[in-house]
This record gives sequence, C-alpha cells and structure tokens, in this order.
Amino acid sequence: MPENLGRPQRRALTEWALESLYDLVFTGELAPGDDLGEEELRTRLGVSRTTISAALRQLEADGLATVAAANGRRVVASFDVADVVELYTIRAVLEEFAAHHAAVRVTDEQLRRLGELQSEMEQRSATHRDPHRRDFEVDFDFHREIARASGMARIEACLSPLWNQTHAVLRHAYFRGVYADRTEDAAAYHDHREILAALTARDSDAAASAVRRHLEGRRDQLIAGIRRVTEG
Repeated sequence: MPENLGRPQRRALTEWALESLYDLVFTGELAPGDDLGEEELRTRLGVSRTTISAALRQLEADGLATVAAANGRRVVASFDVADVVELYTIRAVLEEFAAHHAAVRVTDEQLRRLGELQSEMEQRSATHRDPHRRDFEVDFDFHREIARASGMARIEACLSPLWNQTHAVLRHAYFRGVYADRTEDAAAYHDHREILAALTARDSDAAASAVRRHLEGRRDQLIAGIRRVTEG
C-alpha cells in the first residue's frame, strides 16, 4: 500500500482507495499494461470489493485504466504518441483560455502561491534524480492554480482528468529516461517564469500565449524523446 496515506473513515474510503491507485500509477508501482485485478488490489489496500470496484471504475473514467482487448481484464492504460498529441493539444486550448481570464482575476495571494510552487518545483528537480522518486505533482499544482485563478470551476473540472493522464505519461517517460533531464527542466521552468511574469503584469494576451508556447514546446520534446527510444 502506498506510504504517507492514512486509512480514512468509511465515508471517504472510496476516495482514499482511488488516491492510493493514483499513487501506485504515478510512482510506477503499477506500470502501463499491468493487471488491475480487483481481488489483489482489494487485499493490497485492505478495502471491500465494493470500494475497490468503485475506485477502479473511476480510474477507468479518468483515462488511467482500460480494458484489454485480449482478455477483457482491466489494466493500467498505456499512452502512445497520438495520445500525447491529443492530451497536450486539448490542454493547450483549455489552459490558454484559462490563463487569458486568470490574468485579470488573479489575486496577489495566488501570484504568491504560484511563485512558491515554482520555487518548490525547481528545488525538487535539483535534488531528486532517482527515477523512482521523481514527482510531477507540484508542476500540475502550478497549472491548477492558474485554472482556479480564472474563476471558472468547470475549467479545472475539465482539465483534472487530462492532468492525471499527463502525469502518468510523464512519470513513466521519466522512469524510462525518455523525458525531463536537467536541460528540459530548465526550459520548462523558464516557460513557467514567463507565464508568471505575464500574470503578474495582468497581461491576458501574453499569459495565454506563454501557456500555449509552454505546452506545445513540452509536447514536442516529449514526443521526440518517445520516438528516440521506440524508433532508435
């Protein structure tokens, strides 16, 4: 069972089981294609069959699990280049829109929080080079804060499953040495600083453009890394 997750009261058990499954996927303990057998996971997490069934259904709805055509069993989803293109293309449209609106609505407290998240992200990447330990969650917190600053809750709701799927893609790509070395980290963090500067200036057009450049640039680098490994 994932560490740092205390078992909650019954009313939150399904949510806890789902978060535990997320953690197993994001840390690579459950890799793409791994079987998601209800009985094994129920025993592993110490929950009822009803609870694990509900959590797995939600994991599938979020795009992190799929049904294998060969045997009809639920497995951890795999993502190819076409999936990466789709994820980042949709994210670019939604997050560009969110940033455009966030620039005129963002509060000083949210700007401060974005700066803190960026600093934390850079500190983590400088110290965690073990592929078993790399965590992209703070990166997505940065993007989530911008979506919240837009003042439109449905934007965050639409983006949440896309962020989860992207997180899984990045985590496994990093584990395989495909993506996010120090050079790529530096490029991504430069992008983030440009986004933060545009938001601080309350410049909607600049914020929207900076977000789109960031996502399209990171998409292209990720695809190049995947192709280098799979085709080289």
